[in-house]
Amino acid sequence: MKPSYDHMCLTVSDLERSIAFYDNYFGLKVVRRDPRAHSGALVRQMTGVDGAELMSVFLSDGHFTLELIQFTKAQGPASRGPTSNNVGAPHIGFCVDDVRRVYREWSAEGIAFNGEPIMSSRGDSWSAMMLDPDGVCIELRETVAVPAEMMAAILA
Repeated sequence: MKPSYDHMCLTVSDLERSIAFYDNYFGLKVVRRDPRAHSGALVRQMTGVDGAELMSVFLSDGHFTLELIQFTKAQGPASRGPTSNNVGAPHIGFCVDDVRRVYREWSAEGIAFNGEPIMSSRGDSWSAMMLDPDGVCIELRETVAVPAEMMAAILA
């Protein structure tokens, strides 16, 4: 059996704040939201955390699906700020039309970036790394990371 992509999940400190952030900046809409907190043996088995209770929500734009979970009991410590050098640290990549414009506008709104936009080493695209409300790195690019012709070769 060949696995296929389903979704990515991030643990957040404030579910409502993160829902608003990913909707406002990336157009991800709530497509499934569990109305009650989950706890008990199944949550313990899936998370490996004793006494855990969590809320979850799935956001999507029809192509990319992001699950957000907030531990309402047994929440771990926050890992704030750029942590791209930590083993296991994620980042999410999104394409935008004009990275430099987005950088100027979103910086003015208070969104944190690791630095100003840079031109890729191939010289074909601007990119910048920003942070979500919990410090997760988000890469903004003007071109896709893997062009269609490379994808076609992999899928052939």
